[in-house]
Amino acid sequence: MSDPSLSSDDHVPDAEPGEDTLSGLAESAPGRSDAPGGSRVSSRWGWYFAGFFLVMILGGVGLGMWYGTKILQAEIARRNAWENFSDQWQAPELDADGLEPIGEELFPVAVGAFRRETTDVGNFPFPGIELEGEHAAYADGETRVDLYVFRVSNDERAEVLLELRERIFGEQQNDGGPRFSRRAFREVGRQAEFAVSPPDLCGNLWYAGGYFVVATSQTLANRRLDDVLYDFLVAIAPNGPVLPPVSLAP
Repeated sequence: MSDPSLSSDDHVPDAEPGEDTLSGLAESAPGRSDAPGGSRVSSRWGWYFAGFFLVMILGGVGLGMWYGTKILQAEIARRNAWENFSDQWQAPELDADGLEPIGEELFPVAVGAFRRETTDVGNFPFPGIELEGEHAAYADGETRVDLYVFRVSNDERAEVLLELRERIFGEQQNDGGPRFSRRAFREVGRQAEFAVSPPDLCGNLWYAGGYFVVATSQTLANRRLDDVLYDFLVAIAPNGPVLPPVSLAP
């Protein structure tokens, strides 16, 4: 006999054997992590992001390698251009008495944007190295450059560079620490460069035809000193107007 408290509209259908009557409600509930395809979607986006970042990393490494290669190629080209220039460079002509030019006869009034201030006899511009030669001070506003010309053999030049390297890297303070907190030296072909601090001092050195030329500055970096050195060498060479240019781009 049927229960009179249940009307026909209140009848709950019988579940099929083995069927969970709450499964439909659970699967359709919003915000559930076990919704159909939810884990697959999350996994798919995770792979997308991982792939994106991998491409970015590999692209960055590739770009860095490409840029580094370009810099190296430009540096090699610059050094080759300097060697070509040095091969063609001619030393200043002797005066009427057969003497090499000195002082104002050697150092032009202007070297690029720099104007000559003084000329004198100067020592090699690094403490402890004794080598006497011609010296001139140039200035462009507050920027100063010192140019030195020493007439030495290639063997004498090599000895000076060896001593310079030893003093840059070997000298120590009283406490046993290095004398310079920043120190660098390199020699390529007929050129060499150094940079130390404190005090700040950069120097570019060049040799050809018995002329050992040094340019130093407390404010200009080595690459900019290359410009000054090139302008000076062109200015004092008899064949300056026909000397090949030097690529100074990095």
